[in-house]
Amino acid sequence: MRSYLIIVLLSICFQLEGQEYKSLNDQSIEIESLKKIINTTKSDSLKCITYFKIALIYKNRKENVLAKDYHKKAIELIGKNKGLSDLSYYYCIDLTYEASDTIKFRYADKLLKKYKSKEIYALRSNILFKIALIYQRLDYPSETIKILIKEALPIAIKSESKKDLSNVYKLVSVVFYNQEDIIKASQYLNLSIKELESSNENSNEYFEDLIELYLYKVEILSIQKKINEAFVFLNKSQKILDKKFSNNGIIEFYFSKGSLYQEIKDYNNALLEYDKGIKLSKAKRDSISIDRFKLMKFDVYMLQKKFFDAKDILLNVLSNKKLTIKDRAIYSNELSKLYKEMKDYPNALKYSEQYSILKDSLNKKYEKNKVIELEAKFNNSEKEKKIIALESEKQKAEFENENNKLYLLLLCITFILMLSIIYFLYRNSKIQKKIAFQQEINFNQNLSELKKEKEIEIMRAMINSEEEERKRIARDLHDGIGSRLSSLKMCLGQINNEEKFKNEFEYLSELLSTSIVELRQVSFNLMPETLLRLGLVSAIKDLCYTLNNDIVEIEFNSNGIKNNIAISCQIAIFRIVQELLINALKHSHCTELMIDCSQNDNLFLITIEDNGVGFYVNAINEFKGLGLKNIQNRVDLLNGKFEIVSKNNHGTSINIELIISKS
Repeated sequence: MRSYLIIVLLSICFQLEGQEYKSLNDQSIEIESLKKIINTTKSDSLKCITYFKIALIYKNRKENVLAKDYHKKAIELIGKNKGLSDLSYYYCIDLTYEASDTIKFRYADKLLKKYKSKEIYALRSNILFKIALIYQRLDYPSETIKILIKEALPIAIKSESKKDLSNVYKLVSVVFYNQEDIIKASQYLNLSIKELESSNENSNEYFEDLIELYLYKVEILSIQKKINEAFVFLNKSQKILDKKFSNNGIIEFYFSKGSLYQEIKDYNNALLEYDKGIKLSKAKRDSISIDRFKLMKFDVYMLQKKFFDAKDILLNVLSNKKLTIKDRAIYSNELSKLYKEMKDYPNALKYSEQYSILKDSLNKKYEKNKVIELEAKFNNSEKEKKIIALESEKQKAEFENENNKLYLLLLCITFILMLSIIYFLYRNSKIQKKIAFQQEINFNQNLSELKKEKEIEIMRAMINSEEEERKRIARDLHDGIGSRLSSLKMCLGQINNEEKFKNEFEYLSELLSTSIVELRQVSFNLMPETLLRLGLVSAIKDLCYTLNNDIVEIEFNSNGIKNNIAISCQIAIFRIVQELLINALKHSHCTELMIDCSQNDNLFLITIEDNGVGFYVNAINEFKGLGLKNIQNRVDLLNGKFEIVSKNNHGTSINIELIISKS
């Protein structure tokens, strides 16, 4: 059954070389489908590729006129499209396929390397497959395997085409089969079947390819004497034929089935399958297959000792005028042996002599052919040397090209690096200037804050000194002059009964009482005892009561003021309120004056409103008095805010926010 491999290999070659391939599908449906694409699409690129595909189909069918016509249409659509130009190079090689075109195929693969789509990967896989097939035909098995495994297989995987991957595995299997490594051949054939089965297509071409693999598997299993498994794959082929090709058949199926029956010595069934094969071969006018089946029947008859039937078969085959001298010599020798077995010595001698004559002629032709073969081998060797030399030059050129690319890349990287460094230095310089400018701003701000802090610290010291001095003066007035005035009043009371001093006493007593009240008022203004004894609210209330008169009504409201305010803050708040009230009474000419104080945790709010004459706030800097300046200084000491809202003849509203500390 080794001859089946030749059929498989020839089948591959027929498809690739554009030879006549006896397919179950005449490809008319595919051609019509492709023509429909041309008529419906507006894309010139798609039309161009479709024209190439149709041209290839007609080329395979030996319809060369149509093939050239569609090829010409495809070329006309290329224009300046670089992608189509690269693709066309591959299709043009395919349409003018020659066994020595490995260099062209390599160049086509190089042109397509820059494209990364699945469709291009499929084309590249096909190109590398054809290169491997060329090396296989030149009988370079190692080179064939190397191209298939290291190049075609990875690209086929990237294409995600199950069919392309299956074809690569199949050709690897064929190479190992021809090297008589049946185990590896079987392993790669199993991979090929697995990939094709997993594609789950539904085209006639797919089922033909699947049957071909199954029959090849039958061949392998038959050699391995695994007859039962061989019948399993034969039955798989039978099911596909019955389901998909019920009105047609495939010649190799009957050959494989008959060979299996012959292997198990079921000669009657073997002859039956061979007869079916002959009938199908006649229908397809395949004379070579007819003779092949007849020779298989001859083998069966010889095994059955049916010499007369064997003789008739062999004579019938020998009558074919298209037989080569070699085949006539072989068949004449077989007939001579057959007649000898039948004891028909005259005919045995006749065909023996005929064999000798043919053998002599064959030897002469063999010598001539041997010379021609040697010349062909020499020419092939020279061509191969040229190919190797060209490949070497190509690799050298590619190496130099890669070196040039690397040099340019390094140059570009160096240039980019230099630009980056310059840009970095420039940017760093700008950043340093910004940093220096910001540092200068920060320094000035810090200096201003420090200056302000120092001013506040000096102001605080001055105010504290002022308060201390006020306390001392108030204490001295109260304890010194106040005590003496009170003692004086008591002494005057003792002489009150003397009539002669009565008028003077009343005058002195009234004057003394007025002096004591004014002294107490001065003492209160300097440092109110109420503030120290009863707290801020009471002190402000006393202040409002003291300043209240018949002309101005002062209203005081407090909200949430607690006794935990630090005494220094209380004094500052009291002085602010005191200064505000005095200013309002002195300048506003108001009749109503309202003061509101409230506390929210560390925030203390003061609002004073009057219905007086008001003033222009913008002219506040022109005031020569120290009242507002003292208020602003005390507000600054407590990190507060000071806002005045006033319009001429519309009253004044003053709002103050203070940040206080707790005792």
